Amino acid sequence: AGGSVGGLIFVPFLDYVELEFGWRIAWIVTGSLALVIGIPLILLIVRSKPGDMGLKVDGGKSIVDQDSDAFQDPVGPKYVERWTYALRSRPIWQLSFGYFVCGITTSSIAFHYVRWAQSEDISRDTAALAFGLLSGINACAVIVVGLLSDRLQRKNLLGAVYLVRGVAFLALIFLPGSMGLWSFALIGGMSWLATV
Repeated sequence: AGGSVGGLIFVPFLDYVELEFGWRIAWIVTGSLALVIGIPLILLIVRSKPGDMGLKVDGGKSIVDQDSDAFQDPVGPKYVERWTYALRSRPIWQLSFGYFVCGITTSSIAFHYVRWAQSEDISRDTAALAFGLLSGINACAVIVVGLLSDRLQRKNLLGAVYLVRGVAFLALIFLPGSMGLWSFALIGGMSWLATV
């Protein structure tokens, strides 16, 4: 949800900065924001040692393991002896295809949404606002889908997310200019990063 909130705030803001002051100033503002906001947040929030997060080092014994002689299976349910065996399984190809579709659909819009809008005679700032709306809706949708994934079968939920994304792309393709732009922002926002 954090990436979507960033899109909600920074895409329209940086579009405004670029329109008013030029692309060089926009890059300076972007870098300055990363230094002033990003680095302190990383230093405050990100932890790199397992002990800092209340976890044990990989391979280390937990408190329960130290006091117990109970057998613990060291491998997971999808363990294979060689990684090449995994390539022969259906789930790995389904998962790979899902991530491929997710990557293509999200990156194509991330890179081309504003340019497509301009080709439809929609101003850049309107397209940036629409992308901000898409990101804001997605911030909520990611949380909702995450909560639902604990209660519903994930494969069915993933299918529903892709169905919504497909409807959004159909709206973008078949609805005229501005209507397609805003329809995609509203519908596509519900599925933008909900697959990740």
